[in-house]
Amino acid sequence: VRQLYALLVREGRVDDAKNVLRDYLGDEQQSGIAPERRAETLVRSSEQNERERGLEIARSTVERDPNNPKRQLWYAQILLQAGETAKAEAPLRKAVDLGPETMQPWLTLVRYLTGTKRSSDAEAVVRKARLELRPDHLPLFLAQAYDALGMTRDAEQYYQVIAKSDPDNLPYQQATAKFYLTHPKLGQHNASRYLNAILKSPLASSERPPAQVAWARRMAARVLASSGDYRKVQAGIKMIRKNAVQGKLSPAARPESAHILAVRPEPSSQQDAVRLLEEPNSEGALKSN
Repeated sequence: VRQLYALLVREGRVDDAKNVLRDYLGDEQQSGIAPERRAETLVRSSEQNERERGLEIARSTVERDPNNPKRQLWYAQILLQAGETAKAEAPLRKAVDLGPETMQPWLTLVRYLTGTKRSSDAEAVVRKARLELRPDHLPLFLAQAYDALGMTRDAEQYYQVIAKSDPDNLPYQQATAKFYLTHPKLGQHNASRYLNAILKSPLASSERPPAQVAWARRMAARVLASSGDYRKVQAGIKMIRKNAVQGKLSPAARPESAHILAVRPEPSSQQDAVRLLEEPNSEGALKSN
């Protein structure tokens, strides 16, 4: 039952995970589930009392380990998920103070400040981070921070720096590809360039390729499908099919494939899209193409 609960949480099926907690696990068994997972599930509930319970679990969890920067960052993210935006700043700043050498708290704080229309405060955080972060972490941080600030050209320069600095580093190539995918005016060919860098990596043909490979296949399929050319759509579907494990597609791959099929004008493609979503445990519709 705990494995089922963990699977439902990973797939984002919050209500189903909550029902498992309620219907199959008693209080003693629920205590065996990490409080972080329980809090993450409850704060996304549509019921106010359950969100409050999730926040209380999160608060108690971080209070037991207040000097852990990862816990402070996690608590801030829980508050943001629960819509408690104003309360998230304090644990974010504490996470930065406790782990100034770690990039993620700085970046999350920058994104928080830009998201709350405080760009000048975000720029001050970037200046301070330049002095604290390790030199090898700084280019990736600056790329993402400048992107959050809307300084697209500055961000692009740093993304290109990290991609060129280590062509075999798939997370770097993925981050750069994501940047160009979210800024299509900079040229779709740039996104394709970094997606291809991932797909041509020796790791892509390994028995268990890293997650960046499956992601790159889905994004490359999306780029191919955007052309509207039927043959490229089929090539994209074929690419996604490579992500199937024992004939099953991941929860991330199924809706991507269905969307590509659904926007085609042929009734058969639209029917295949429906079948793919209705049969989530099989490769189903993909085989017919």
